[in-house]
Amino acid sequence: MKKANKRKLYIFGIILASVLLGLLLLFVLFVIVDSTMPLGHRGPEENYQFHISEPKLIQKIHEFKKANPEFVVPNEIIDSTGFFGFDGKDEVYDTSYFIKEHHFLIYFKSKKYIFRFYTRDVVGESAVVFYGVDEPPFLDNGNWKSVNAALQGNENKEVKNEFEKEFLDKLGVEYDKEGDSLPILTKYKDTPIIPLTISGIIVLTLTIVILAKTLKKNR
Repeated sequence: MKKANKRKLYIFGIILASVLLGLLLLFVLFVIVDSTMPLGHRGPEENYQFHISEPKLIQKIHEFKKANPEFVVPNEIIDSTGFFGFDGKDEVYDTSYFIKEHHFLIYFKSKKYIFRFYTRDVVGESAVVFYGVDEPPFLDNGNWKSVNAALQGNENKEVKNEFEKEFLDKLGVEYDKEGDSLPILTKYKDTPIIPLTISGIIVLTLTIVILAKTLKKNR
């Protein structure tokens, strides 16, 4: 191979390796940012991580509703209001965002609250994201307040405690309280994403260095 062609090949190799390295670094940045942001898209919601798959978590919720019918939203409320997005049901599978969510309504008759939350898959595990409370009068567009935002202080704390004590604790599954976001890289734990990415960065960096040195020698 001619010297000029070799030089072009080395330059192409350096450019390609540099582009791949840049893409890998952008991916790492995405993972870090995505891991430290709240799961939800409505603001500072309340996150709870369960160490079971989302289908199993949803099954537990269905079992809870069947065993405790007083927590099911009465038909007269659902039928009369429609609850925007729920279409006359107390649960709905939402695919309007990039990550699919299974939304639920749970009725707290003693407080006349309807709690809004959804489940989400988190790399083989699952999360409950608690985001709002409806209060009478129940309206079509949802007369609800968002937790950690519209709800503040003692009222916010009381609502979250009741959601945990009267509902989550009774699902019979251990969970971690994560506040308004998941800890860094929690979504990606037990997966090879991080070590593979770091290995890729090291290999590509060494490739760029070797190609650069070889190119320098062949000038």
